[in-house]
Amino acid sequence: SVICDGNSCDITDFVVDYDKLVITIGAQTNTFGIPGVREYCNFLKQVEDAKNIRTAIINCFERANIPGLSDEEKISVLTFAVIGAGPTGIEFAAELRDFVEQDG
Repeated sequence: SVICDGNSCDITDFVVDYDKLVITIGAQTNTFGIPGVREYCNFLKQVEDAKNIRTAIINCFERANIPGLSDEEKISVLTFAVIGAGPTGIEFAAELRDFVEQDG
């Protein structure tokens, strides 16, 4: 059995008989009940999501180049947060760093 409460899980060993094992990602993004996540975050499940994120990041760089912005305002516009430390989140954070250092 697997019983989870918050960030921790108690796992008891068990055996599951199967003919085929299918491992896949979830079909629905989990917001963990955090207010504002659906309204203000970009999810990364589909190719269209990746395109939207890329456009948003490029727009941030364009915004940071507006004449007259202070260094503090530029830093604010170019501050990104990646939420999620699963394979997708880690890969995205690495790609974002590469993009900022090489293309940004």
